[in-house]
Amino acid sequence: MGKMETIAPATPPAARVPAVLARLRTAERELADLKLQRGERQLAAAEGRHGAKEALAALHQKIAAVAFEIECSGPAREHAARLDQDALVAYRAAIQTLPAEVIVAGLTRDSCCGLCGPATGCVIAGNNLLGGAGPCSHPVKERLSFVLDERGRRIFRYRDNPQASKVFDAACEKLNVRKEFA
Repeated sequence: MGKMETIAPATPPAARVPAVLARLRTAERELADLKLQRGERQLAAAEGRHGAKEALAALHQKIAAVAFEIECSGPAREHAARLDQDALVAYRAAIQTLPAEVIVAGLTRDSCCGLCGPATGCVIAGNNLLGGAGPCSHPVKERLSFVLDERGRRIFRYRDNPQASKVFDAACEKLNVRKEFA
């Protein structure tokens, strides 16, 4: 049997909040259209047309259902936002379980890893677990985000995080700049 392999998705999970907002806009249009039918349906019922009372009652049910859906969109949006946040946290954590060499794949002297981005933050620093907060730790691009030791070598800000240290060291090796860091 081979070694267990950790697999993380290549892209962040899709957000659910936009779907809730899109459905809300559609439901609002549906409600407006349904309300426009009230006068016609009431007139038909008042004139005693065949099936008009049933059609008016059905319209009332549709209006009530769509109005209820609109009323529920606030809680649905909050729930979707929580699910989106949880999924993003899980995605960021999954990235940090990958081998360091996989995380720094695509890293060049001029560009970040393929996994770095607005949703993930800097995966080299591992600060993606903090909600993407924190500076980029690209060893070449971001020279100003490091502090210097007494010998003038730069010190990696997240050295106390073992995974971040492994990833940073792999990035330095890949870019051949290891000697510049303490």
